[in-house]
Amino acid sequence: MPAKGGLSDKIGNRYEGRIAVWRLLQLLDEQHDSVLVRFEQPGDDHFEWWVQHADGSRTYTQVKRQQAPDREWTIGRLVSRGVLTAFGDRLGQEPSARCEFFSTLSASHLQELAESAPMATDLQEFEAQFAAVGNKRASWDELCRAWPGITPEQAWRRLQRIDVGTIDERSLRDTLRAYARALVAGPGDVVASLGDFLDDHLARELTAHDVWEYLRTKEFGPTDWGRDSVVHATIHDTTERYRAGIIADRGPLAEIRRSAADKLTGLVADAGGPAVVTVAADAGLGKTGVLGQVLQALDAPAAEGSAARERPVVLAARLDRLGAFGNIIEKLFPAGTRGSHDQRSGRTS
Repeated sequence: MPAKGGLSDKIGNRYEGRIAVWRLLQLLDEQHDSVLVRFEQPGDDHFEWWVQHADGSRTYTQVKRQQAPDREWTIGRLVSRGVLTAFGDRLGQEPSARCEFFSTLSASHLQELAESAPMATDLQEFEAQFAAVGNKRASWDELCRAWPGITPEQAWRRLQRIDVGTIDERSLRDTLRAYARALVAGPGDVVASLGDFLDDHLARELTAHDVWEYLRTKEFGPTDWGRDSVVHATIHDTTERYRAGIIADRGPLAEIRRSAADKLTGLVADAGGPAVVTVAADAGLGKTGVLGQVLQALDAPAAEGSAARERPVVLAARLDRLGAFGNIIEKLFPAGTRGSHDQRSGRTS
């Protein structure tokens, strides 16, 4: 039986579940590193989930579809429902954490205070220029009382780490469909499939790899093949076969180092370098040996004492041996502009 509160009670709920799917899509879009779909402490109903970012910081999310009767979320209502109390506790425990609140109904006072807090250079300016407008002063005072034991300065700084989102169900549904189409290709309803996935993975930390592995079982894949691990594996196998062929034909790649190999290695390894590097020369001048040295250099570990370098994804192939693709070579390199045996070394970004 699931613990009281948390997303486990709401995964079938149209609104809360779709907000969670939105977070999964952001995970696939590499906007954060991992996501835990339900707070790590069973029974804690103040947060549905958190996401973790590359710097190790987390954003904790609370979703309340609406309240009865339908009216906006005041500071007092958010305090009485435990939302802001939980936010204050979490922000006090984790100096780098952020908290966010989503609902179909407006939480305008909290949103306006949270958005204006970073604009002020100090507490005095915030209270004089932003919190004093209209009846927001009363909301600011109520918020400070909800976080006892801290100064107004500390409350102002915590407020800068709160985000508020308001989106109605129809807009959320349309946004998810558009977002999913941009990221995921395949038959069927990927949003529904991600909802099913969440239903089986509550209270588990998930990575993009976990989600993509599940989607592949449903015949879905990335629209951006640069994010597809299957494509990466195919590229790696193709390049290794190319390199093995060089070794079989010419023996170990221990021949005299060619300066062109160093230049090509630098071009391919440079994140801002060209996406495709072309080597063209007449037969017998050593193009194959040069490319073999480039592949060897890209696989070599970083020199001792230097910063570790991430190996670029490299595809090396002889296009003149790809049969049906021979006409591509003619279009890219008309007669007279290429040697008798052309080779390419491409680098995906």
